Amino acid sequence: QLVTWSGTLAGELFGDEPRTWMQAGHNALESFCQEVAPRLDTLERTLLFRPHARHVLSDPQGALNFLRQHEGEPFGLAVSPTDLLLPSMLDNLEDHLDRILIYLAPRAQVLFFEDVRPAEDGESMVPVPVGEGILPHLQVRELMHAHLPENLPVVVKPEETAAALQWLDIEPPEA
Repeated sequence: QLVTWSGTLAGELFGDEPRTWMQAGHNALESFCQEVAPRLDTLERTLLFRPHARHVLSDPQGALNFLRQHEGEPFGLAVSPTDLLLPSMLDNLEDHLDRILIYLAPRAQVLFFEDVRPAEDGESMVPVPVGEGILPHLQVRELMHAHLPENLPVVVKPEETAAALQWLDIEPPEA
């Protein structure tokens, strides 16, 4: 499997460009998918798109719609709940996390587990060590245990493995 961002029409990877969420952005993603699908099929590979609040696949519903439209094709999702959050969404953080972890993440092939906090610019989020950001510990743990498939790979930064295991109440494997 390969993982890539779903893309943006902005000049920088996480730039704020409203055309990204409009027809032009969706057309660009569809063209890309049509272009790479034959090669992915030949190689027997799946391309996992990682949604982001500033990319074409920017929210749970849009990502789920993409999966439905491309069912049977060599595409899937790699989801990080924090990628779908912006500072303007924090007043309803619990609702956003419910939608992400109940409906979207269980359909993913990979989950990236990260924590974030609002950046100083007030417009974006910045990564922080697990447990030092805005994620509500108990809600995230309960949702992940209740809704994620047991065999879903969860990716953490190497230096955050112990904290993530403790935070999520997962027993480490026996050595």
